[in-house]
Amino acid sequence: MKVVFSDSSAKKASKRRTLISYSISLVLTFAPCYQPVWAGTDNQSGTAGTAGATGALGNPGIAGGNGAVGGDATANSSTTNTDASNTANANGGGGGRGGNGGQGSPTNSNGGNGGDGAKAGDASATADITIATGNGSATATANTGTGGAGGAGGYAAGTGAPGDGGDAGDGGDTIASAQVVNSGSGAATVNATANGGNGGAGGAIGSGAGTGGAPTAGNAGNGGAAILGAVSGSSASGGVVTVNGTARGGSGGSATGTGNAGDGGVVTFTAATTVQRVRRAHH
Repeated sequence: MKVVFSDSSAKKASKRRTLISYSISLVLTFAPCYQPVWAGTDNQSGTAGTAGATGALGNPGIAGGNGAVGGDATANSSTTNTDASNTANANGGGGGRGGNGGQGSPTNSNGGNGGDGAKAGDASATADITIATGNGSATATANTGTGGAGGAGGYAAGTGAPGDGGDAGDGGDTIASAQVVNSGSGAATVNATANGGNGGAGGAIGSGAGTGGAPTAGNAGNGGAAILGAVSGSSASGGVVTVNGTARGGSGGSATGTGNAGDGGVVTFTAATTVQRVRRAHH
């Protein structure tokens, strides 16, 4: 029996190879013209500081423990020709409060002093984009917690002296930086926000009718600084450029009696905010 092989399969395979080759060629040729649609996001949070232990009663009462410092947070979302929108959010942890002083026992014993509150963690957020096609946006936000409050002094009765209040911790410092460099004709949108943490409240003197000594209240914490780092946007060929930067220093904490209130946080611009839009030449 004679078997005859047709060359139609070979022709079809040849056509398929041609089609595949052509399709790949198209993708390689036109892919760079597509607008990047991905978004990069980095969210980071520092842990809150733990509170100090409460002092035990005694003669005198045991002082309260100091709070632990809040954790720092650093977020960074920076890319080149891959993302159309990058966002970085950093949130520092709040400072731990001081523990209350222990009660003076028996009567006529002094109360323990309150523990000191701790500083809140710092926060740094950076969002950068370099893009050649389409629109680009970068948003960086840095927030942080409040400083730990000072612990209250311990109770005293009779001739015992109430405990002193503990000092409070400062609010955390923040810095935000955001930049978009658009080498094409698309828009560039930039937003950077830094909010310093508030200072903690100073601890009150111990309660009770103890008449001994001259107990003092704790001082309040200062507000944290807010810093705008490099904040800029540019479009090489006339795209719309929008740049927004906001910095708010933290509020100083409150205090009672002889304690001092905290100062507000400072605001700093470490680099000039720049906007650049270069229009195309008309022929």
